Amino acid sequence: MIQSYVRSIPTIEDVTDNQRNRRSQHMTTATGNSAARERIYPEVGAALLQARKECGMTQQQLADATGVSRITIQRIEQAHINPSFRSLEALAHGMGRKLTISFDPLDE
Repeated sequence: MIQSYVRSIPTIEDVTDNQRNRRSQHMTTATGNSAARERIYPEVGAALLQARKECGMTQQQLADATGVSRITIQRIEQAHINPSFRSLEALAHGMGRKLTISFDPLDE
């Protein structure tokens, strides 16, 4: 007896749900759980934006100079992600600047 297999074609809703589930799983895996998301440091993005503007560069020009994607630069500047130190070094170098990290005492 020959069995026939019917393959269902996913709807756009199925595809969207699958993408949403994968994103959620990725965030959970990357952070340990979805409730304990990584703290974003907007000061880093603000400093990058200020330095880039002072250099007179667009996000695309900085991306071309560093190999860091324009989307990543945008997401850093808008405080959607924290950059790695490697990315920060590349961005600083691409603007002709040095990366400086300081451990200043707390004002009490």
